[in-house]
Amino acid sequence: MYNPQKIERKWQRIWEKAGLYKTPDKIKRKKNFYCLDMFPYPSGEGLHVGHLHGYIGSDIVSRYFKMKGFNVLHPMGFDAFGLPAENAAIKRKIHPKVWTYKNIRQIRKQLRSLGATYDWEREIITCEPEYYKWTQWMFLQFFKKGLAYRAKVACNFCPSCKTVLANEQVLDGKCERCGSEVIQKEIEQWLFKITAYVEDLLKDLENLDWPEKTKTMQRNWIGKSEGWEINFKIKNEKLKIKNEISVFTTRTDTLFGCTYLVVAPEHPIIEELRAKILNLKFVEEYIEQSKRKTERERLSEVKDKTGVEIKGVKAINPVNGREIPIFVADYVLFHYGTGAIMAVPCHDQRDFEFARKCNLPMVEVIKPALAEKKLPERAPLIVSDGRFEGAYEGEGYLTNSGRFDGMNSEIAREEIGAGLEKKGLSKRRVFYKLKDWLISRQRYWGAPIPMIFCQKCGWQPVSEKELPVLLPKIKDYLPVGEGKSPLAKSRKFVETTCPKCEGSAQRETDTMDTFVCSSWYYLRYTDPKSDKKFAEKEKLRTWLPVDLYVGGAEHAVMHLLYARFFTKVLKDLRRISFKEPFLKLRHQGTILGPDGQKMSKSKGNVIPMNETIKKYGADTMRLYEMFMGPFEATTAWDTRGIEGCSRFLKKV
Repeated sequence: MYNPQKIERKWQRIWEKAGLYKTPDKIKRKKNFYCLDMFPYPSGEGLHVGHLHGYIGSDIVSRYFKMKGFNVLHPMGFDAFGLPAENAAIKRKIHPKVWTYKNIRQIRKQLRSLGATYDWEREIITCEPEYYKWTQWMFLQFFKKGLAYRAKVACNFCPSCKTVLANEQVLDGKCERCGSEVIQKEIEQWLFKITAYVEDLLKDLENLDWPEKTKTMQRNWIGKSEGWEINFKIKNEKLKIKNEISVFTTRTDTLFGCTYLVVAPEHPIIEELRAKILNLKFVEEYIEQSKRKTERERLSEVKDKTGVEIKGVKAINPVNGREIPIFVADYVLFHYGTGAIMAVPCHDQRDFEFARKCNLPMVEVIKPALAEKKLPERAPLIVSDGRFEGAYEGEGYLTNSGRFDGMNSEIAREEIGAGLEKKGLSKRRVFYKLKDWLISRQRYWGAPIPMIFCQKCGWQPVSEKELPVLLPKIKDYLPVGEGKSPLAKSRKFVETTCPKCEGSAQRETDTMDTFVCSSWYYLRYTDPKSDKKFAEKEKLRTWLPVDLYVGGAEHAVMHLLYARFFTKVLKDLRRISFKEPFLKLRHQGTILGPDGQKMSKSKGNVIPMNETIKKYGADTMRLYEMFMGPFEATTAWDTRGIEGCSRFLKKV
């Protein structure tokens, strides 16, 4: 009788003893194939059946290529640093290191029981000094190249917990831990200049064998916009200086329909005009309120747009000379574009909603070209009792636009922009939504940033010979006040000497975002034991770039973008010879609970991996997960399905 538990344990021991999946760098007359999984966070107590979908799929591909005569590298490791593990440990009052390694042992045991083809001799764990020594080394290379810098930036801050929060830790504007209102606070942080590679990140997407949806998500995240920067003069009879507000727009053809300007609460023009603002108290109160909102809340489509008119000053529309009001509103972000927008209510839905709420004028300047064209869903403008019911955002021909009346909107964009450029009132510009990558974390469980501050010499990099800067094991690892890392409480860690003048100095106490650790791990698998380099060049050439990368679509615009950025920087530094890390990418679908909901302990719908293998065997579970539907599809777990697979294997 077929006994999967007995048979699987027997053969798994034989495979392991024989070193069947130990991968040499080269085998004569065999091509190499590198198949990689996105490595797991050991932040929870093991894996459930939903976690295994991608691992099973990649293992089948690895076995297939091995049977076709390829030398297959299929490694595994653990993304061990970061907030998920630290928060879970704090909740259980366990030291993050103890919690993390407990989970690593459990997950490693589970993956072994799956019978996967992993080469465990190449295992990497990102929280081990042998690994994060090279994470710190990478930081130093970025710093030397001018790609790592320190700046004061706005962060989510909980006044009660006295700590900076990630966006994921802010729920409806409140701290998920204590329920206090979260405010925006400017704090000195370290950033990576990912924006220096923005065009390469866009251009090189074209040739990647990735899901088109993922590539589109990255393009949208980068958010390239080509248009014009328009200067609006400010009118105030008492002003002795010439102030102006610059706005960026891709639709210069709608300028005649601009009936007001909106600036972000952080815009410096407010301070410049401070003495001339008649309702300064109300403006300042509004700015204070905006500081309590996260960026996500400010941009939310479901919440009402708020704002206050800046009374006492007006802007001059450059195409028709009309005086228009200026508002401050938190739905405009200072770090995108110029921090100010021109509002065209008839042709932008967001402007339309704000204008209707504030009873502001609307001027229609684009009429849809009706001939032989199917109208967009929101076109043309519907007029009822003199009021517009929605904005028309499409193309057409101009109206109420002076000498440009009747002109095609696409042609008018160029004509109006170029005309203003001749008068010194506009210039062509390209803007991106992508911001530089903020990597500082005021938390304990992460790779220390290898920088030292000296009152005399300023910020100085730690010598490469001194790496790694070890993360000390401290008893009090809870977040501390004013956004400082718990490491700030360790005098032994903080106090050091300046690498430049040898005077007294202090170490940086922030740790790195865990995404820094995972942005280069695929390189380390090629040479995981090296203590001289992050990997030997010959080994990198032998295996990279990765032939197939398998993992969740939720990483489309974070990990995948950062890994591409790291690869491009390392190529420019001549450390590697390729510019893209993953030639082919596939996302596994989500396996839902039997109730059709995402598996969650709180919902009681989690299907434990260990119990499933114990009852049915690993082969049955592997077979069922691959027969649930297309690999990338979202499907619900069905006990009848796995029982059917079990009956099938018993007949084979």
